[in-house]
Amino acid sequence: MADTSSPSAHTSTCSEGRFKIPIEKTIVIAHQNLAELKNERRIYRAALALVAEFGRGKECDRVSARDCLFEIVEHVSVWPKQWQRERQLRLSVQGYAHQPEWFFGQDNLNELQNVSDCVDSIPPIYGFYPASSPLSDPIQAGHWVICVLVNTFRPVVYYWGNRPVEAPGWDLTGGIRPILYYILRREYLKVRGVGICRNTECRDVFEIERSGQEFCGEECSRRQRQREYWQNRGKKMRKRRLKTRESSSARQLGRTSANKGDLKSPIRK
Repeated sequence: MADTSSPSAHTSTCSEGRFKIPIEKTIVIAHQNLAELKNERRIYRAALALVAEFGRGKECDRVSARDCLFEIVEHVSVWPKQWQRERQLRLSVQGYAHQPEWFFGQDNLNELQNVSDCVDSIPPIYGFYPASSPLSDPIQAGHWVICVLVNTFRPVVYYWGNRPVEAPGWDLTGGIRPILYYILRREYLKVRGVGICRNTECRDVFEIERSGQEFCGEECSRRQRQREYWQNRGKKMRKRRLKTRESSSARQLGRTSANKGDLKSPIRK
C-alpha cells in the first residue's frame, strides 16, 4: 500500500533504577496517498459487511450483499498496479523479500468482474434472485469474491517463540494490508464473527461478543429503540387523531342535516 518507506535508526536512553540502557529503535516512515487510503477503506468495509451478511443466514439482505460485492470489484481494480509498484520497490532493495508476499493480477481482476457481471445480469425481483445460476445469487457470488480476496494474502507458517504459528508474513515493507486480510480470513471462517449495527443511522460493522447482539454499542441500541418506540407510538396517535376527526366530522354532518330538515319541515297552522 505504501508508495515509499524509509527506515531510520533512532537511539534513545531508557533508565530503570540506577541503570541506563541505550536502546536503538527503527522508525519506518511510509508515504501514502490519501485517495488510496480511502479506496482501501471502502474495499475493506464492504468486505466486512459482506461477511456480516453471511452470518445472518436465511435473514441476510441480498440487495445489501449485492451492493457490497459491486463496491469491492469496482475498487480493487487498482490492485494489479499496486502489486507492480511494490514489486519495483522491492527490486530496488527495499524490504527483505525480492517479491511481494501477496499477488493480485489482471486475471484475478477479470475473475471478479465476471462474477460481478453475472450478478448484474439478473436484477432482483422484489428482492428475490431466481436460481438460474449459482453466481447470480449475490450471497453465493459474495462467497466467491471473499475467497479471492483472502487468498490474495496467503498466511505463512513459521516458528515463533516456542511453537509454530500461522500468520501474515512478517515483512511489511508494502504496508499492513496482509494483516488486515488475515483478520478478514479469520472472521470469514468464524460463525457470526462480525455484524452490522441495526441502528439505521449507524450501520457500522462490529465484532459480535454475545449471542443475539444486534448493535455495536449501548448508545446505538438506545437510540434505535427510542426511534422505533416513537414511530409506533406516533402511528397509533395519528390513527387515534384520524378516528376522532372522522367521528367529529360525522357528528357535524349529522347536525347539519338535522338543521336542514327543520328548515324544510311544513309549518302547522
